[in-house]
Amino acid sequence: KTNLVQSETFDGSYKVVEHLCQLNYKRIGVVTTLNHLASMSERVDAYKYALKEFKLPYNRNLVREVPFDADLKTIKAVLAKLLSSPNGIDALYVTNNKLTMLCFEALTEMGVRVPFDCAFVSFDDMDYFKYLTPSFTAVKQNVEEMGRVAVSLLIDEINSNLTENKTKQVVKIKMDLNVRNSCGNMLKRNLL
Repeated sequence: KTNLVQSETFDGSYKVVEHLCQLNYKRIGVVTTLNHLASMSERVDAYKYALKEFKLPYNRNLVREVPFDADLKTIKAVLAKLLSSPNGIDALYVTNNKLTMLCFEALTEMGVRVPFDCAFVSFDDMDYFKYLTPSFTAVKQNVEEMGRVAVSLLIDEINSNLTENKTKQVVKIKMDLNVRNSCGNMLKRNLL
């Protein structure tokens, strides 16, 4: 058994969906990957929880799982279903950065104008997201803090002579929501 340092995935995902709900989006779609990682399940669970907190109905048809290696054609088909579902979606939450870029490319090729036709948010901010047009709203994992905590735990373990009976720790690092233009926050405030 070892120490574990990870992002507070549930809280980060909740922040993204909470922000969309606060901007009065009602039909929030999700694109996520098919896998059994707890962190991916937590992202969808947080989405469901946020909807419940804002008294919005959960519709499983608005959550689409795609293979991790999904291509642009697959993403376009998934987004076409989300956009054409009854009443369509007014916002899209994408649960990882690889899918974020594919979804944005697909939306652009499909003629969907972000954020005018559909708000767009991502889990796992990338440095270049702030330079895109529109700039992407995303939750950021604090990898620097994760590294500092992991090194500190390792040094503590070494200094304690690696005693096997020492309790192992799970440390969850908070995430920050970087609000930019893709969520329509400026649009909702009539600033665009």
